Amino acid sequence: MMKPFRLITLLFVLLAGTLFVQAQKMDYAELGKRIVNTSADIQPGDVVVVAGGKHTIDLMEAVAIEARKQGGFATMFLTTDAMQYSLLRDVPDEYLGQESDYFTEWFKEIDVWIGLPAFEDFQMINKDVPKEKYALLAKAGEEFNNNLNNSKVRAVFLAYPTEFQAKDAGLDFKTWEKMAWNAINADYSKIAAHAKKLEKMLMQSKEVHITSPAGTDLTFSVSERTVLIDDGVVAAEDKDSPLVFQRAAGLPGGQVVTTIHEDSAEGKLVVAKTKCNYEPIKNMSLEFENGVMQNLQANDGQDCMMEIFKLQEGDYNKIAGLAIGLNPALKVMQDGEQDLRSENAAGMVYVGIGDNRVIGGNNKAKGNFSYDFPVTNATVTIDGVVVVKDGVLQQ
Repeated sequence: MMKPFRLITLLFVLLAGTLFVQAQKMDYAELGKRIVNTSADIQPGDVVVVAGGKHTIDLMEAVAIEARKQGGFATMFLTTDAMQYSLLRDVPDEYLGQESDYFTEWFKEIDVWIGLPAFEDFQMINKDVPKEKYALLAKAGEEFNNNLNNSKVRAVFLAYPTEFQAKDAGLDFKTWEKMAWNAINADYSKIAAHAKKLEKMLMQSKEVHITSPAGTDLTFSVSERTVLIDDGVVAAEDKDSPLVFQRAAGLPGGQVVTTIHEDSAEGKLVVAKTKCNYEPIKNMSLEFENGVMQNLQANDGQDCMMEIFKLQEGDYNKIAGLAIGLNPALKVMQDGEQDLRSENAAGMVYVGIGDNRVIGGNNKAKGNFSYDFPVTNATVTIDGVVVVKDGVLQQ
């Protein structure tokens, strides 16, 4: 299943999250305090939802208890792998795509959403599901997504590693755990300082240029566009932001995101390795002219990508945004069977297309469709200044 550009399809992101902790060393009570008091800064009277799967009930419970102790009104939303599996296979299309405003209305009353991982085995749930099913779900959730920026919600997204996640990434579980635990304990003051430096450079820039050994050679403008920072905490000054991304935090955090002037992209983007519905895509190339994607080709997986794009309408094929990872503990690992390209890994670059309204852009696509392309080993220059070199974040 494709990953949405950050927070554009929040219906799924709300239940996904990005906190990784070492299961056998986890102190649920202490972790709950950190989430509630530091990352989310829950205040008396806040309406709090803690969402997750049945495998996360112990942590959900600890977070909800701590939220209540701080004066919040906490409740828990639970889902399961079996429920999602059935939704994608057994529910008739006429019901799968039906629109309802009930959740949009509920959301107006929520101050804080804390999202733990809803599912354990994403591949089992999503593999071989017809792409039309996802399009129906996206269309049904379009109104909700379009109203996210108008909500008051602030959010913290959490997860911890499972054997299924390690298997999907082609890693042994101990390697996955150790990396993730180091990432959660990264020095966030340094990450925040680096993010602020990049924010200033991007907002004042005239041209951003991305190249890679695989053949990427792409230029575009982000001048004066809002730069969004994820440094693991919803800061006090961000609580009233008009953009939901600025009211959200992931643990581990470490990323800057900005929209791109939608007609400014020129050049070629090459993706050495990614996936489409859990099937490998290799050496995918596409071109941009006046910001519009064209001439997509791939050695493997081209048909899967074309099937996805054929279902879309609107600005689905226009450049949308740029993301640069900042967390030094997360590594890109894609040699052999390894397949890990965390958005927050220091020096990892993603370029997105499609709907970008939720992060402050102008693209409008049916069902808020978006897609983000990983550019590994990228070199990024901002007005000639190198900020990422061969996939290594520059200080």
